[in-house]
Amino acid sequence: MKTRKFSHELKIGFFSLIVIIALYFVIQFLKGNNIFRGTNTYYAIYPDVSGLAPTSPVSVLGLTAGTIDRIDFDQINQQMIVKIRLKKNFRLPEGTVAQIYSADILGGKAVQLILSDSHRWHKSGDTLQVSVQRDLISLLTTEILSLKDDISLLMANLNQTVLQLNDILGSDNQKNIRESLSRLNTSLGHINLLSKTLEMNSSRIDRIMAGVDTLSTGLNTAVESLSVTLDNFDTISTELRDADLAGTVEGLRRLLENLSDPGLYDAVTGIISRADTLIQMISENPKKYLRITVF
Repeated sequence: MKTRKFSHELKIGFFSLIVIIALYFVIQFLKGNNIFRGTNTYYAIYPDVSGLAPTSPVSVLGLTAGTIDRIDFDQINQQMIVKIRLKKNFRLPEGTVAQIYSADILGGKAVQLILSDSHRWHKSGDTLQVSVQRDLISLLTTEILSLKDDISLLMANLNQTVLQLNDILGSDNQKNIRESLSRLNTSLGHINLLSKTLEMNSSRIDRIMAGVDTLSTGLNTAVESLSVTLDNFDTISTELRDADLAGTVEGLRRLLENLSDPGLYDAVTGIISRADTLIQMISENPKKYLRITVF
């Protein structure tokens, strides 16, 4: 009986061990760890790991390359030490940054490894550089707070505008507005009447405009004639300026002085008297003075 009981308990224990080992492999597989291929371990030290948890994925260029193995608290330095387990086929160049980022909008975090251009490689157990990307909730909160400030300012401006409208639409201003609208309606009526009058007299207006055009043409012609006349006056003025007016006036003055000379006057009078006597004598006795020969 004891042997059978021992054998039965041994079977149960052996089966439990197999289940535990299988469960371990399943958990490691779900974590993305392949214990048959081996892993490298790296460390990253953060001041805060809110949203990050063991089994959180670690990616390289968008591809899952490992997981967060554990997170420990450094009591002395008040920091969080994150142990990263990475597949061995992923080599990290020196200067690689382990950045915490938002994996979803619910606040879940993950780690992405930002590779450097170095040709030297980290060894397993090295501590990586770190950075923390602002999560979506923080960004949304900042934007919402900024939007809240803008909305508050807009509401204040709207309130001020409403108050100003209330002042404008007060009883006294309403009367002024009604009077202004009444005057505006009257002015519009006058404009409408003027428009109708112009439309009714459009033919007369056309004739007036035609007359104005004719008058304008006549004025242009007159201006051209006046321009020619002014040119002639300019020519005459030039000729008068260039003429020897002083010499002409001096000649006329001398002629008048000679005509006023008494001796010249008596001589001319005597010549005229003798000529008259001669003409009278010839007229009375032409045969004496004129001899006519007939052949």
